[in-house]
This record gives sequence, structure tokens and C-alpha cells, in this order.
Amino acid sequence: MAGEQDVVIEIQARNPTTGHYIKRNLQTGRIEVKTDGKPFKGVPMNRIVLAPANSAIDPETAQRGEEAVIEYLNKKARQK
Repeated sequence: MAGEQDVVIEIQARNPTTGHYIKRNLQTGRIEVKTDGKPFKGVPMNRIVLAPANSAIDPETAQRGEEAVIEYLNKKARQK
């Protein structure tokens, strides 16, 4: 209908250390990662979190940490 705003149920952000785009479904809490360096199509960017890359962490360690956090968060989302 005219005048109604679309409800955003997914947002994405870019991990500056790994270069991956991470998409989160705000209803289910489910997280997906896109590793090709291109953003998800049709998903708005989360502009609130803007952090520089941490040069003290090597990319391999950052990727392992990213995978562990996403696995944990997805597991918690399934338990809801």
C-alpha cells in the first residue's frame, strides 16, 4: 500500500578483516556469509557498525574466528 514502509528483516555488513559480507535475518537470527567479496543483492547494509580492519590479526585467524562466531550464533538461533 502507498505510504507504508517495507519491513527490513535482513541486514548485511562487511567484515573488514576478512572482506566477507555477513547477512543476518532479524526474525530468525540466522546468519549467512558470502566469501566472494560481493554484497548480497537486495539486502540493505547495516551502516551503524563501521570498524576498521584489525592489522594485529592475520586474515586466517580472523576467518576462523568469524566461522566460530557464526556457527555459535546460528546454533543459538535454532534453539529459540
